[in-house]
Amino acid sequence: MDRWIELRRVAQAGKDDDPRWYRAHRRLSIHLTRLMLRANFRANQVSGLMMVMAAAGAALLTSLSPAVNVLGFALLYLAFLLDKVDGEIARLRRTQSARGILLDRFHHRIVEPTVFAAAAFHEYRLTSSVAALVAGLVTMLLANVIEENQQLAPFILYKRLREDGHLLESLPLRQSRDLTLAAAVLRPLKAFRMLIVALPLLLLCYLAERAFHLPLTTYYLVASAASLGAYLAFQCFYYFADRLGVEMTAMAATFHLGGPGGEEHTRSTSSSAARHAVAAGFTHDSGSGRPAAEPRIGPSGRAAGRSQYGGKRP
Repeated sequence: MDRWIELRRVAQAGKDDDPRWYRAHRRLSIHLTRLMLRANFRANQVSGLMMVMAAAGAALLTSLSPAVNVLGFALLYLAFLLDKVDGEIARLRRTQSARGILLDRFHHRIVEPTVFAAAAFHEYRLTSSVAALVAGLVTMLLANVIEENQQLAPFILYKRLREDGHLLESLPLRQSRDLTLAAAVLRPLKAFRMLIVALPLLLLCYLAERAFHLPLTTYYLVASAASLGAYLAFQCFYYFADRLGVEMTAMAATFHLGGPGGEEHTRSTSSSAARHAVAAGFTHDSGSGRPAAEPRIGPSGRAAGRSQYGGKRP
């Protein structure tokens, strides 16, 4: 029993802050992790298997056979669990890597969105609805854009450091209360991009559509596209007006600038901003449960020492 508790503690380190409904799936994934450890699977092998299963599951969703569709949903849920297993194995084996992050990105940005395209094609075959095809493709696009927007702060911070070594320039260090409230209210809209949200809802649409002969999958895809479009419009304004500065200053707090007065400037500029970001819950989570190492940045803005990034494994 003690070994089992320790296994879960190490494998799922840093995941206690996940929503309770999301953590429930980890109660299943840890059993798969134990089996795959015994079978001597490596984290990247699990990631590869995850992508194959997800692609196969999405392909099965295009079928007009309800039995084949159910099998497709089962494969997709198994792929979702494997998305947890690869990270758990990486933490247990201490094999987190940059390639592991890359494989995860391939899966989430290329493979997972095909579920929306598959559902749209299934609906087109069933009802000849062009609206379903358009809504499915728009949902794919918006889901990826929303996710990529969330990665802009570290990219822009790195670009500023690389170009001239300056971290910030006239960016807001405090978040607007009104925008923060609006973000909290609108945040549920972006859940339409998540596989674990789409799977049960699409399954219900598939089954109910057969029973009631209504284009429910079309309705769902249109609702997804509209919701994601509304959230994206707000997200773009939010990042431009407020959140970009808050996130960049929070991340800048983990850097020490080399050169005369560099460290003092960084500490004075970023520490107060970081406090505001932490208070608002806007600090960047790498997914590893630990802060990244703190590279020293010279006057040119280039890293002068080694840095280690734990790597995101869900």
